[in-house]
Amino acid sequence: MNKNLTKILSFIVTLLIPIFLTLLGIRILLTPIFPEIEYRMPNFPPDSYGFTQEERIHWAKNAIEYLNNDANPEFLGNLTFGDGSPLYQESEVSHMLDVKILIQLAMKGWAA
Repeated sequence: MNKNLTKILSFIVTLLIPIFLTLLGIRILLTPIFPEIEYRMPNFPPDSYGFTQEERIHWAKNAIEYLNNDANPEFLGNLTFGDGSPLYQESEVSHMLDVKILIQLAMKGWAA
């Protein structure tokens, strides 16, 4: 193989490996099993808002589902606590939409 071609391919692989590993990490974080594992780790800090472990897992899975599906922001905006108050403030829903757009772009890059 040509020396220059070998150098070019080596350079391309060197650039792509960190991107691949980063996207792999993101993909793992976006699986429904991740909150189950993370929130059950020893010494995981208690929730500062008073959520139980099961509540944290439940709401985390809803957020992950939103990031992985094609639903509009109302998916999160319509989530409510038992007393009917909204789970997310409007600013949080807007932020999650921004995150979702970035995640979708990253996953398209992952698939390419």
